[in-house]
Amino acid sequence: MEVVDQTEWMLNNTVSDFLLMKDAVLYLCLFGYAFLHGCKVFKALPADASVSYKLVSMVFACTGGGILVPIFLNNIPVPLANDAYPIAIIISFALHYYFPVLREVAAMSKIVKVALIILYETSRAAVVVKLTYAAGNVIAPSLFSFPLFGPIMCGALVDAVERFFQ
Repeated sequence: MEVVDQTEWMLNNTVSDFLLMKDAVLYLCLFGYAFLHGCKVFKALPADASVSYKLVSMVFACTGGGILVPIFLNNIPVPLANDAYPIAIIISFALHYYFPVLREVAAMSKIVKVALIILYETSRAAVVVKLTYAAGNVIAPSLFSFPLFGPIMCGALVDAVERFFQ
């Protein structure tokens, strides 16, 4: 008698591909994340701010927690470990700088805004989960059989740094 996996449908569908950020979805989510951060950064900074200041502000807004937590865990920071992050940030910055009308489209169109928010939050949640998981593997458990507050603090630090730069 052949055993059939009744839960196979959970992983073999387009929704799970999106939530697990497979292949092109990862790049789409990273671009949406960087683009929405760009909307916030360019809106907050004065129009006469220098290009380098805008670029550095956008890089910090997009990668702040992904740099600090891996350094605390003695790992490679996310933007250095994954080349897709700097590429998404640079493309998004160029679009914001050379085509500011795209920010207006994102602000006026509810469909575009919702799509960007979904991509942004999916990417942000993935980063928090990955860094919390990494912290759980690096930090040794003390009181319980699993590390409790170290991974939670690392995930909270990622979230706090991202909210600071918004």
